Amino acid sequence: MKTIEQILAIYSDTTAEQWSQHPNGGGWVHSSAKLVAKVYFGSEAIARGGDIWGGVIRGGVIRGGVITGGVIWGGVIWGGVIWGGVIRGGVIRGGEIWGGEWQTSPLFIVGSRHTLTHTKPGHIAIGCNVHTIDVWQKRYKAIGKANGYTTLEVEEYGMYIELFAARDRAIFGETKTTELTNETAERP
Repeated sequence: MKTIEQILAIYSDTTAEQWSQHPNGGGWVHSSAKLVAKVYFGSEAIARGGDIWGGVIRGGVIRGGVITGGVIWGGVIWGGVIWGGVIRGGVIRGGEIWGGEWQTSPLFIVGSRHTLTHTKPGHIAIGCNVHTIDVWQKRYKAIGKANGYTTLEVEEYGMYIELFAARDRAIFGETKTTELTNETAERP
């Protein structure tokens, strides 16, 4: 467990008065972060910002974003939305994670138009649209056109989708997925 002196050495732009230890686990919480009491926030965890409404955080650093569930074992979260799943390390700099289990950092790309996030095995979010990789591979041109993408942007995102597909196969093997859409997604 870190002492307040160690926290202040890491975050020298803060004061001791801005920090408290979470009552459920003892992790350090900055006054800019919001954590509900039911969250387990372990002694190795640090929250410098963000909103944490549920889940188990055993370690890592949270600098922003919203966490509504899941288990986080370590890593650094800079923003984004995490709806569930298990994260065992890595760096998350935005996007949405809706479940799954990651042993490595999920792939995240800032494209010329929208971000792309490997949300869980077999799924990609591009902007606000979440589909299986199979659906993206079959329908990316129609989806891009419907969202006002230029021909060049559609081809750019087609290449990204193929990269996500290759990485998904390399990490998870052949996955059997069901289609998850924005309309049917269950959010807490």
